[in-house]
Amino acid sequence: MLWKDVCEVFRDIENTSKRLEKRAYFIKLIEKIKNPEDLKNICYISIGRVFPEYDNRELGVGEKLLINAIVGSGINKDELLKMINKTGDIGLAVEEIKKKQKSKIQSLFYQPLTVNNIINTLRRVAEIEGEGSIKKKQRLISSLFINASPLESRYLVRLILGDMRIGMNVPTILEALSIYYKVPKEKLEKIYSYINDIGLLAESLAKGNIDELNLELFRPIKPMLAQLCPSIEEALLEMGTAQFETKYDGARLQIHKGDGKVKIYSRNLEDITNAFPELVDEFKKFKNNIIVEGECVAIGEDGKPKPFQ
Repeated sequence: MLWKDVCEVFRDIENTSKRLEKRAYFIKLIEKIKNPEDLKNICYISIGRVFPEYDNRELGVGEKLLINAIVGSGINKDELLKMINKTGDIGLAVEEIKKKQKSKIQSLFYQPLTVNNIINTLRRVAEIEGEGSIKKKQRLISSLFINASPLESRYLVRLILGDMRIGMNVPTILEALSIYYKVPKEKLEKIYSYINDIGLLAESLAKGNIDELNLELFRPIKPMLAQLCPSIEEALLEMGTAQFETKYDGARLQIHKGDGKVKIYSRNLEDITNAFPELVDEFKKFKNNIIVEGECVAIGEDGKPKPFQ
């Protein structure tokens, strides 16, 4: 799918503050998408991501590198910095400058940007490491901006920085998918709670195989977290019947073990395996593949729990 067509809908979504209108525009975007993979990637992009929510990989691109990449695509640096100061938004700054350019010299190899091209290029950027990585990242990003129109540049900048500023989130996307594919929202919310991948969910809906989605090892699940309540009385009023248990002052961990490999994730789904070598050793002793989640507490020599710190 052409990036231009996606950006035009993003502009409509950004220009309204009403959630229901945002949802309606997103449904119109779904209608335009012919390829399930494009739908998957557009769902990621809509929430400012290149990878699924559970995937901790990052582009490793800060504002300085991004500005240099934009300059490398043929924009004057002083003019760009001046426009950034004026707009407070690198995306809007590039858009405004490109609008003012009376002529655009296109390379002999110019091709319109597509969603697939952008996702694949930025994932390549994320993989670059080692000597000369900054220049390599810069060149790849510049290649995108060379072929980007003013509007396309606005949302390309924001995607690279991980902040689309259009007001889309996972709940709104789930509602749009529910309406378009005529699947109860509650069912989609339940599936999303254990796959933690809005793109995969959308792609599966488009392919008609959503019921095949299930838990997978090494794809962390969002934990069920407690809600704050002003008092016990108010909690009982809301819950009706309740149970009480000791709250341990530890670390909320989710541990996946399979095929001799162990991964440990934090409550924010970050991979923190290296911080708990003793747990890795213990869980390698389990014969079965397992996913276990709970509070990890340090125990002192006296057999009593030690403070979290």
